[in-house]
Amino acid sequence: MQVSVVAFKNKKLPQTQTPFSVLFVCLGNICRSPAAEGVFTYFVKKRGFDSKIRIDSAGTINYHEVGISVNVLYEIEISFLRKQLLFLVFFMMGFFRLFKKLIFFLKGNQTDSRMRAASKRCGIEITSISRPIKSSDFVEFDLILAMDKQNRERGYMEAFNRWKFRDPLPEDAHKKVRLICSYCKKHDETEVPDPCYGGPEGFKKVLDMLEDACESLLENILAENKHIQES
Repeated sequence: MQVSVVAFKNKKLPQTQTPFSVLFVCLGNICRSPAAEGVFTYFVKKRGFDSKIRIDSAGTINYHEVGISVNVLYEIEISFLRKQLLFLVFFMMGFFRLFKKLIFFLKGNQTDSRMRAASKRCGIEITSISRPIKSSDFVEFDLILAMDKQNRERGYMEAFNRWKFRDPLPEDAHKKVRLICSYCKKHDETEVPDPCYGGPEGFKKVLDMLEDACESLLENILAENKHIQES
């Protein structure tokens, strides 16, 4: 009995590995980023790593148009006069007109029907519901991939610089934010274009770019995180 107890005490119990997490980001989270989420999910499931890699997508537009007003008007204790002045500024900027246009996003909506149709023809199903970016994304995700430079710089980087004074975020969290096209091998573009204002060929082009980037992305993640394949 004594030997078995010692053996049990010295035995190393298996540790549960936290899934590697990837977040895809575009402006409204209704076209490019959910498409990237769907494409990457397809490759991850195909390789059998869906329980070891967490995938999500988000949009930066809520941060610009609504997040600032919420933070300023409700999270900071300011005078009534200041509130009136801020209200006037937001009104002059057409805040309410923008809000009406974006209300569908704030409630959470499906991906653009044209993108869902284009992806379905490629054998990829997109089921995600739109959501805005949040400060916890910098903590919860290992990699944050933006569709273009504006989403990276004016979206996540501005959000990080604002939130880091309010929330306990890692100092180097901004290093997690990269451009998804940096993983492309077959395409020379540095950004994924927004296809919403073009024809059907635009959606197919975006899917081709995302397939290129996501396939390479998965290989890169597996190469840098050996435990995903070993566990």
